[in-house]
Order: sequence, then structure tokens, then C-alpha cells
Amino acid sequence: MRKIFLDDLPRYNTGANKGKINWYDTIGYKCNFIYDDVNGEVEIIEYNDSKVKIKYNDEIFEIGNGHFRNCEFAVITNKIKMNHIYNIGQIINGLEILEQTHSVVGKPKRTYTTKCIIDGYVNYNVLESTIKRGGGCPVCGSRITIKGINDIATTHPELVKYFVNIEDAYTYSYASNKKVLMKCPDCGNIKKCTPNYLSNAKFPCNRCGDGYSYPNKFIFNLLEQLNIDFIPEYCTNWSDNRKFDNYIPSLSIIIENHGIGHYDDSFSKIGGRTLEEEQRNDTYKEKLAKENGVKHYIVLDCRKSDLEWIKHSVMTSELPSLLNFKEDNIDWNKCHEFACNSRVKMVCDLWNDGFKSTFKISDITKIGVDGIRAYLKKGSMLGWCDY
Repeated sequence: MRKIFLDDLPRYNTGANKGKINWYDTIGYKCNFIYDDVNGEVEIIEYNDSKVKIKYNDEIFEIGNGHFRNCEFAVITNKIKMNHIYNIGQIINGLEILEQTHSVVGKPKRTYTTKCIIDGYVNYNVLESTIKRGGGCPVCGSRITIKGINDIATTHPELVKYFVNIEDAYTYSYASNKKVLMKCPDCGNIKKCTPNYLSNAKFPCNRCGDGYSYPNKFIFNLLEQLNIDFIPEYCTNWSDNRKFDNYIPSLSIIIENHGIGHYDDSFSKIGGRTLEEEQRNDTYKEKLAKENGVKHYIVLDCRKSDLEWIKHSVMTSELPSLLNFKEDNIDWNKCHEFACNSRVKMVCDLWNDGFKSTFKISDITKIGVDGIRAYLKKGSMLGWCDY
């Protein structure tokens, strides 16, 4: 005989569900059952989305309410053996096992209640198979956003200024691909952008943007801090119309700052080069440089527009020894701030400060005169200068 006794459970008194079990009010109720030769009692401890969480012999089980009504208790009564691999108190993938549970919704599965040892997030009904595959904390992995732990305002407060609705900065993590309204802090231009794009490439303003990437501006400022005489966007008679990000003539060094397009195929989807074409061009440029006497060809991994990422790429390259500097010699925050700012605004500020010569501004900024004029025209339209 297999039967569970449900007569004492609360039921709806009116409406379309009159006489049916009101599962939301069953928390704390106990039901007797008979399953073959087993007589027992289960306690309902939680109900959510047609699933009942019950306690039997100090073990926790999750079961569909239909299976519960039909007394499908083979796992609960241990007729089907479901021995857990991991023990309470054990730490796996940064997760502490708090509780061994079972899910008998559909095919029976071994599950756990876990707690992240980093942020303390408690997760319920974690599949044993997920843990075996290396699955960790969903908060640390940015699959779940918890305010005060991994929201953008907490982890990347410098990005809050880009959000039109400040609450979005508390709702999403930096890895989110949800499009939200963002604004340029310089000119106020508003458009939709995803947090993960913002954290990788900053705000790509099509109104006042200077056309320079975060990595290029970051390395530009680093070289300026070192008082190195260098040529940005170097192009010469042997380069076959290719430009190199930075050239240091006195030491015969070329520095290439390779962004994400040099490592995955993302740009081909929006009409850019394929990854194969990009890497073939990279190889050709390096071959050209070395064949024409360049002694040191440095490629920096800048696939992430992130201070720590690019700093690590710089410090693990040959640059510290070639340029004779140590990590403490660089104000890395200054590099980051420079990389986040629009050079259009910088050029306009110089004009407003009394440098009324495009040639003089060009000497100061290492931007070509034509570029200076273009920036000043754009700035004038925005009301940033009177050029």
C-alpha cells in the first residue's frame, strides 16, 4: 500500500480553487504516510513553484506537489539508494556543504545547500553533478547580482557616473549583458549600452568620442610618465600603410596594444576583420618591422580594458627592463583616468587655457594638427571651446 494522508492540510474555501489544497499555507504541517512496509511522517517546510520541500528522518527532500500527493516516496524511504558524495562541512569549489538534500522532481537527483566561503551566499538545491563539473558560487560568477556584494556600484564605483538610472548600477553586475540607458559624463549623450561592454571598453560616445581605445590611451600616458620620446600611430615608408601603436626611435622599440579583436572573432560580426585576418595582419606587421631593423617588437595583451589587466601585461613584458622602470615608478591610476577621458575635452581645455595654436597643442598632446583641428571643431559644436 502506498498512501499519504492529506485530510488535515489547509484548503481554499472560495473561488475556482475551492476544496483544493492551499499549498502556500501548508508550511509546518505534518502528514502520515504508508509506503509498502514503511509507516512514517513527513513535515512540509517550504513550498515554491509547485515544489514541496519536506523533512523526513532529519533529511531534506524537494518533490513536486503531484508526486507528493501520489506518495511517490521511493527515494525518501531509501528504497532507491541516493548516497551523497560530499559530506556536510566539506569545502568544494569554494563552497561549504551545509546540508545534503534530494530532489525528486522528475528524475531523482542528489542536491545540496551550500555557502560560498568568499561572499557568504547561501544557495539551495545545488545539483551534485554541477559541483562535480566545477560549478561554484553564482554570485562570484556574476550569474546572480547581490547588492553590496557584486553589483556595479560596489565592485566598480567609478562606472556609476555612466548610468542614467542609478538604481541600474545596483541591479546589475559588471559582467551583465543587459542593455540599459547610459550617458556620456562629458557631453551628456544618452544611448543604450551593456555593463560588460562598458567595463571592457568604457563609454563609446559617438558624439564627443576621440576615436582612441582605452588601451592606447593607457599606454600613451604610461610612456608620458616615463618621459619617453615616442611616436604614437607610427607609419613610415616601409610599413606598407600599416600603423604601429607606439614607436620609440632611440631604443628601436615598437609597442603594439592588442585589444579583444586580436583574440576572438567578435568584430567580424559587425563588419570588421575576422580573427584569422587580424592575426595574419599582426604577423605581417611584425615581419615588416623586424626586416627593417626594429630591435624590440613588444605585443601587450590588452584584451580587457581594465587597469589591473593591462598593468599585469606591461609588468610581465620586456618593457620594464627595456625602459628601466619598476611598478612603483608609475601612477597607474593616472593612466586609468587618462584612458577614461575624452581627448576632445582635453584639447578644448588646452585651447581655453590660452594655447590658441593648433601646432602648439599638437606638440603638447602628440596628436596631429589635422586631428587637433577636428577635435576643436567637434568641441566648438558641443560648446566646449570658441574655436
